[in-house]
Amino acid sequence: MIVLRVPSVDDARKEIRSTEKDMANVNLRRRLNDFNSGPPRRVPGVADECVTFDLSRVNFISAVPGNGNYYTQKGRYLECRVANVDIVVEWIGLNYSKSWSRTTGSGLDRASADQVTQTIVRSVVAVLA
Repeated sequence: MIVLRVPSVDDARKEIRSTEKDMANVNLRRRLNDFNSGPPRRVPGVADECVTFDLSRVNFISAVPGNGNYYTQKGRYLECRVANVDIVVEWIGLNYSKSWSRTTGSGLDRASADQVTQTIVRSVVAVLA
């Protein structure tokens, strides 16, 4: 999570626009690892302004050296503005693969990732109020 106070409300609005333009709808491939972000979606009622999108990493290599497992991580990116404060939450994760399979493991589902990221932002907004 990042909480950043910028000089003005206009600067904070520009941060949101930049995120929509540069970070949403991205598809990158590095070796076997794919990183994808989904289309941006506005989220009303959390802060002055919010944008969110899906995140996924496909064929993410295990942190355990030499075990040969690959995972799919999924989650959400949520960026919100409260006056001139920019709040960013990136929530991404997975469950562990089954012992008999090298390519399983599922990411966080959209509903629970939305709930967690919005709860985190609402907590920050409450402190700033």
